[in-house]
Amino acid sequence: MTLVLVVEDEALTRMDTVNMVRAAGYDALEAECGEEALELLCKGHPISVVLTDIEMPGTVDGFELADCVHEYWPDVRVIFVSGRLDAHDRWVEADDKLICKPIAPEQIQALLQQVTGPTSSVH
Repeated sequence: MTLVLVVEDEALTRMDTVNMVRAAGYDALEAECGEEALELLCKGHPISVVLTDIEMPGTVDGFELADCVHEYWPDVRVIFVSGRLDAHDRWVEADDKLICKPIAPEQIQALLQQVTGPTSSVH
């Protein structure tokens, strides 16, 4: 099963997003900040997709997290989540996706299917 890492500093939003990911048929891990997400990636969890907020407290925001993911785990796909799309003009990779808060379950399902494909395998 495809494993999705949900990175969101707001606990209720993170819980809702994890529930939507699981309801869409994917397995989920969660992290409340970029640093915690990097720790989970470094532990070797078979994560296929990182679904991350852009603005988070700490030293690693969503863009910096994506930079690390692309450098050290190039097979892992990144989906950015933001409530302020107008404030973000930086794009990390052409294959990255962007979704605007609030997120609807069908948006999560469609994007995850788009980035993992019908025959995806766990990395």
